[in-house]
Amino acid sequence: MKRGFRQSMAWLHTWSGLVVGWVLFAVFVTGTATYYRAEISRWMQPELRREATITPEALAVAAERAVAHLSRPVRGTPGPGSSACRPRSGPSSSCSGAIARARRRATSSSIRRPAAGFDAGDAGR
Repeated sequence: MKRGFRQSMAWLHTWSGLVVGWVLFAVFVTGTATYYRAEISRWMQPELRREATITPEALAVAAERAVAHLSRPVRGTPGPGSSACRPRSGPSSSCSGAIARARRRATSSSIRRPAAGFDAGDAGR
């Protein structure tokens, strides 16, 4: 029986689609395996795994670094050693006023409205 041109094209389209599909599947699976190669190697060789032990000395060093990081002054606010916080003679001997002014200056320049996605100063434009 003689096939028509349309039937030949349908057969070719079916088999070429299957072959290309399987090749793409193999490419994607091997690419995924390559991306996770380190994790797969660790999973397949558990005897080579080294557990990190945290010594008390390392924990103390980490705590000291955290305290040092957290005790740094916030950008835009004067620190304890700056001239704005030195004790003065007179009614305002604390530096709370200087810190409050610096915080207002830092926050008043750009008030963001996250839901709207623009500056509050641009609302009237």
